[in-house]
Amino acid sequence: MSTGLFLADEPRTGVDNMAIDQAMLEQTANAGIARIRFYRWSEPTDSLGYYQRYSDLSGYPELQSVSVVRRPTGGGAIVHHHDWTYSISLAGARSKVNQTIGAAENLYNCIHEAVVRWLEGFGLRAQLWASMAQCNSSNPKPASCSFLCFQRRQSGDVVVDGHKVFGSAQRRLGTTVLQHGSLLLARSPHATSLIGLHELSTTVDDDNLSSLIQSLLGVIQQKYSVEIAQVEPSETWVKICPETHARLASEKWIRRI
Repeated sequence: MSTGLFLADEPRTGVDNMAIDQAMLEQTANAGIARIRFYRWSEPTDSLGYYQRYSDLSGYPELQSVSVVRRPTGGGAIVHHHDWTYSISLAGARSKVNQTIGAAENLYNCIHEAVVRWLEGFGLRAQLWASMAQCNSSNPKPASCSFLCFQRRQSGDVVVDGHKVFGSAQRRLGTTVLQHGSLLLARSPHATSLIGLHELSTTVDDDNLSSLIQSLLGVIQQKYSVEIAQVEPSETWVKICPETHARLASEKWIRRI
């Protein structure tokens, strides 16, 4: 059984959150220790997907007053305000069914299926989105290509009555994978077209989120044979490279496309 650490982190800025996620990926790749983090954002922040054009922000007046960062993962822009975020870095070990985590689908599925079961406990009609539509040059404008992540529908997204409430994205470094994603808790004034669990008649408190954390830790521990220990918030939990932090905070990175 391999070793893992998990952290229920304090709210941080967008740059700090992205720098920690990047450090998790790199240090798990170097040492093989899985890291799992659950966190919030200290201010409303729009995180652009790795391949999104910065100029597309101009079409969203509600977003002009929020901080902007760029994620190391793809997908659409996420307005981090009334949401809850997780990140997981896992080395290229094999699961009990002898499948590599680097193939993406296994890690997506075990996390998203656990979220569906958790939402069903509130009496919600949660399910995984089944469409396989893809965004490409010949089909550039389907729902899967909307600017905002929670307006997109990709296979495996968690939806409740057709509304996307949970999605994830990945980045790989060798055989190590970083997966992070967000649960939309409530509508933000910076993204009024999106509704969260609160608008779906389910208000989630810290106790509810604690039960979700335990569910997610349980599926990771069981599926990937990881013995997980909790750590306290600390700057030494991962070592953030100052150059990486500066790069992620730079306008050159944020406006790279």
